[in-house]
Amino acid sequence: MLRKLLELKRLVFMTLAVFILTWPTVQAGTMTAKIGDDEWITGTELWYSPSFFASADEAVRTIKSLENRYVGWKGYPIRDVQIDWDRLRVYGVEEGTHTYQKWVYTGVGVLGGHNVPVVEPYRYEETSLVPFGQVKDILLWHYPKTSRENKWGVDIRLSGEQQVILRAKSLDDAKNIANAIATLAVAQGKRLPVKAGLGVYADPAAEGKERANLKWTQNTGAVVADVIDNSPAAVAGIQVGDIILTLGGTEVTNGLKLRELLSVLSMGSDKPDYPMDFSFVRKGVAGSGQIKLANSNYNIDRIAKNAVPPSSAADKPGFGVSVRSVNADDAKMLNLSTVQGLLVTDVRKNSLAEKMNIQLNDVIIEVNGTTVNTTDQLKQVLTAGTVASAKVIRAGNPLILEAPISF
Repeated sequence: MLRKLLELKRLVFMTLAVFILTWPTVQAGTMTAKIGDDEWITGTELWYSPSFFASADEAVRTIKSLENRYVGWKGYPIRDVQIDWDRLRVYGVEEGTHTYQKWVYTGVGVLGGHNVPVVEPYRYEETSLVPFGQVKDILLWHYPKTSRENKWGVDIRLSGEQQVILRAKSLDDAKNIANAIATLAVAQGKRLPVKAGLGVYADPAAEGKERANLKWTQNTGAVVADVIDNSPAAVAGIQVGDIILTLGGTEVTNGLKLRELLSVLSMGSDKPDYPMDFSFVRKGVAGSGQIKLANSNYNIDRIAKNAVPPSSAADKPGFGVSVRSVNADDAKMLNLSTVQGLLVTDVRKNSLAEKMNIQLNDVIIEVNGTTVNTTDQLKQVLTAGTVASAKVIRAGNPLILEAPISF
């Protein structure tokens, strides 16, 4: 109880952090994870291969239009969504009050004191950040047994073994979000992996044990641990317990080898799928078949060609900050005399803002001499011309920061 109270006290203060999640995955296609502090859920992976939008602009508009249709992993109500061609930032907040009983010593009576109710505010924050240039893969999940809304997960795998998960209200919403993120990733030059829709053992010891259970005495082959419904593997008739021996004429010595073959498989962008022959053993009987691997990069060339910002934006350097409007809690915490300005939540490396020495948790109140209290006001200033100066409040002190001049 005491630990919980201390945690609640700690969360009264702003704790802004990028939310990165690593799933405790049991095997491919299923997972168990925790939402917030109170619910463990089991999810099922859904078959997904991206369908790209016609342009990056359309992808951005789609995510903006779905702003009330998804949340971050913990499900806090969305306060702010910022998106451009580079990244998506989703900021959620849950706040309220918590009542508990506190013992007050008075020295009077048999017990010497009594309990009094204490009401404490709490504030939880969650920021989900998706840099499109770091997207490696996108998966979809369904959490049918969670008691919460938003039972459909968009699992974005990033460089550095990081993940960001957004939860959507419907499968269609989840697909639209995933397709938009995939479009913006390929617009940044990323290529998404080839998918077969089957899970294999990544642990050689576990795979060896499974081969023994299947009475397969040869030290080769990838044992299929899971097959995603409606995937190319399912359509090809591959089943759990099959042992894949070859793919496209190449020997598959184990699950890691099969993953490697799929990861290095280079497909053009001209076909939606590519057929490959495979051989396998099922319950001691050899067999063969053909699998049509889904091409996650189908038709991406047109997106890359169109992924050039308008000339008006290309002619001036980007500012390079993520911001949100300051609220009353921010003003109190940052010692601001009034609720004003834009709180800096991120500064991009090598950006103009970084060169101007704008820092995390600065409050920008003017840009180029114009007052900015909303993101729309900032966008208007940035559209009008290149940033030359910014007035910020840092640790309660006003500062004028100027852009470096090149000769």
